[in-house]
Amino acid sequence: MRVHHPCAAHSPFFPGLLLNEVTMTGFWWHVQEKRQGGQRWGKRAGDAAPCAQIQLGYALVVVILILLLVSYLAADLAMQVRSELRAAHNVKVRLAGRFLALAGIETAVFRKVDKPIDALGTPYEHFVEGYPYEEYRPGRGRFRYYLVNESGKIDLNTFPRGLMELFLAYHGLDEEGIEVVIDSILDWRDPDDLHRLNGAETDYYQALDDPYIPRNGRFQDPAEFFLVRGTAALRNKFDPYEVFTVNNGRSRINFNSLTPQMLAFLTGGDAEKIALYRQMQEEKAGVRLTVADMQTILGPERYETLRPFLVPALKNAFFAVTAVGEAGYEPGDETGVEEAPGVGGDGGEEERERRHWPGVRIQVLYNWRGGAPRFLRWRESFS
Repeated sequence: MRVHHPCAAHSPFFPGLLLNEVTMTGFWWHVQEKRQGGQRWGKRAGDAAPCAQIQLGYALVVVILILLLVSYLAADLAMQVRSELRAAHNVKVRLAGRFLALAGIETAVFRKVDKPIDALGTPYEHFVEGYPYEEYRPGRGRFRYYLVNESGKIDLNTFPRGLMELFLAYHGLDEEGIEVVIDSILDWRDPDDLHRLNGAETDYYQALDDPYIPRNGRFQDPAEFFLVRGTAALRNKFDPYEVFTVNNGRSRINFNSLTPQMLAFLTGGDAEKIALYRQMQEEKAGVRLTVADMQTILGPERYETLRPFLVPALKNAFFAVTAVGEAGYEPGDETGVEEAPGVGGDGGEEERERRHWPGVRIQVLYNWRGGAPRFLRWRESFS
């Protein structure tokens, strides 16, 4: 039997012909009667329930879909807000770190030129070249800095072959790799296109995926070292600005003005020798270490190996200052401290969440000729 479904006249969910007429066979519709001047469907007890259930079912589905959409939008908004807050926080931390690093640069320059009065009892009475100093600013963070003379680094234009061999071997190159690097450095410096046995000239560099032309002249910047053939294996093992220079002009190294990376190389990475070097710097209180001190620190065997390349002092007008600023640090902290909402031991208190925040490193090269520092190079990076 084919009848007209009563729900179609009242529900928007049954548009169209196929849903306006429903085929019912032996179901509960069985009588139609006229009462009080209008048409009315007569039904048995419970006949109205199916219509209400159908309409309520569709309404429930729509509500669930809306709730899911709202929940998704709320979660997406929360993630965006959290990401933007974290990005803004990182910018703030790095900006604070940069200003702390700048404070380290200015402090090092001040201590180099300042001649304090002993009666003041300041900690700046003796400023030691190469010694890593650390200072804190309450509620701001800390900065670390040191100042070295360029004579305490390996000059890429004047180094003796034996010294470079020791340095490359310390950083893990084998004999063949050492020969390739040294010959390639010499080819980089000479003005011709005739390469040495293990060297490289223009034809080699032009055949690379990213070709370039060698300088065929003196090194102008320590970072050029990593453009030379064979140096790719040394990347990320050391900072070229901390171990190389183009301003030494001599073949020897000033033992009294070493960067941390140069000190590690000369001592073979021996922590006890490094600590002894720092201890003797403090005890000397500004007085230069002597040849006897060098022997004591390095030991007889290491000293004999390095003796042709070391000297207690060299006169040089070029100084390099390195400073690292780190926001959120307090005395005794190994990691940064960030205030973060949380539940403390007694509930509702703010806990201090410790994180490692990258610092900002600034490296400046000064020419101190004439008594007034004039900077020649400025580099910033994240430590």
